[in-house]
Amino acid sequence: MPVPGSTVRGQDWYARDLTGDEVERVEFIDVDMTEATTTSVTFTECTFRNVRFNVSVHTDSAFVNCTFVSCSFFDATFSRCKLSGSSFSACSFDILKVDGGNWAFTDLGGADLSGTTFNVVRLREADLTGAKLSARSSRPATSPARRSTAPT
Repeated sequence: MPVPGSTVRGQDWYARDLTGDEVERVEFIDVDMTEATTTSVTFTECTFRNVRFNVSVHTDSAFVNCTFVSCSFFDATFSRCKLSGSSFSACSFDILKVDGGNWAFTDLGGADLSGTTFNVVRLREADLTGAKLSARSSRPATSPARRSTAPT
């Protein structure tokens, strides 16, 4: 994995399988992460510029205080991931799927999220100012104390 403070530019990480890695303060520029998978990987204070996350799958991973600029998340899946404090600018999210996880304090202002699905995701104090949403694009997280015990 890249060392802290380094830059990864123009590399092909297509279908790369990352498991258990920790990446800090790395700048990824023009990197193809199409069909990459991450499992229990932590990215901290990383910057992603023009990175393609298309059809990638992320499970139990974290992108903490990361910056995403002009990235593509076409058909990407995030399951039980933490993106707290991360910001997204000029990114595309066509058919992005997010299932569980913590996206608190993320900046998604102005993002077109109309084709996305957020299912039971924590979005506490997330900035959605000017974001384009659809009524079917999200289901709020439910805290255990508020969960209904009535049979369905």
